[in-house]
Amino acid sequence: FRLTNPFNAEWWHGDPDTKNKDRKRAEAKGLGPHERDGETFIYTTTWRTNPGFRGTAGFCHIFQLKALNGDNGAPLVTLSLHNGGKATVEANPAGKKIIAREFPWKPGEWLTVRIRIRTSTTAAGELMASVNGDAFQGRTGIELSRPGANEYRPKWGFYRKAVVGAPMGDDYVEHREVTAEKAGAAMTDNAALENHARALAAKSSPAAAISTSSVTSPATP
Repeated sequence: FRLTNPFNAEWWHGDPDTKNKDRKRAEAKGLGPHERDGETFIYTTTWRTNPGFRGTAGFCHIFQLKALNGDNGAPLVTLSLHNGGKATVEANPAGKKIIAREFPWKPGEWLTVRIRIRTSTTAAGELMASVNGDAFQGRTGIELSRPGANEYRPKWGFYRKAVVGAPMGDDYVEHREVTAEKAGAAMTDNAALENHARALAAKSSPAAAISTSSVTSPATP
């Protein structure tokens, strides 16, 4: 799927559902079980930007793990793009910011990133990343939580700071083969649920399909 943040001299996309004018946001939120304190999940995406991607004058994230309770203002973990061809997997826990892994990226080129996260309110957490199938690298034995939070969900998208005079335009980020896996859990076959949601969307609306299908899976024929 493609997430576009349009911007030109006359108008720009902004931050939907808020009055913020300092950022731009387009996102797809994860459905299903959320990650809780002490659990380990692996989040995957194969992604690319448009070839002429213009970067940003501040933060630019394409993945977030966001708390659903407690201090949920800032994301706990992000996959972030920086000017100069650098990308990072980083965390904003209760303590000091953590850079778990840094790697190069180029506009218009596909990269597959897997992020392994164990949330923890003690020094038992971990944040590791694999790029294009290489070995997981990062940090272990760390406190990895937002203050007062114990439940998190993933969001794949395109978030960036908006600044007057920054080099921005109609840029986009594309994601494919997105997954969220709980370590040690059996893989879930969501084919029936997805087909049910598509049928509902065709008859009514995408919003109704998500609302209904995320609660009740159709019976197996």
